[in-house]
Amino acid sequence: MAKATKAAETAKVKTNKFVQTLSASSANIKEARARNLSEVASIEALTLVQNLKREKLNLENKIANLTDLAPETNDSLRPGSKNFDAPAWIKELFETKMDLKLKEIEIEEAQSIVEEWFSDISEDEA
Repeated sequence: MAKATKAAETAKVKTNKFVQTLSASSANIKEARARNLSEVASIEALTLVQNLKREKLNLENKIANLTDLAPETNDSLRPGSKNFDAPAWIKELFETKMDLKLKEIEIEEAQSIVEEWFSDISEDEA
């Protein structure tokens, strides 16, 4: 029995990465590749969410700028700019608000993809 244990230990010592790679089961190889692919896809999904959030903030800032109709100087009584174009202002404000609503939907859907595909699954759920 002691000889068998010693032989097994000797075999373990002589195993190198090349031997391990050649003898790895297809399940181990698949799992390693799946984990790497999952990590890359997860990073991309999270990057998408972050980019959409940045775009949303930019739209919110644009709306803040569009709705700042205060006089340009302290001694001016004229709100907005000298050449204020009401139809163009309304159109741009409307389009920006619509873009903001759509961006919120995009964020919600992108986040749902992250939660559905990249949240850890317990053994019971699998």
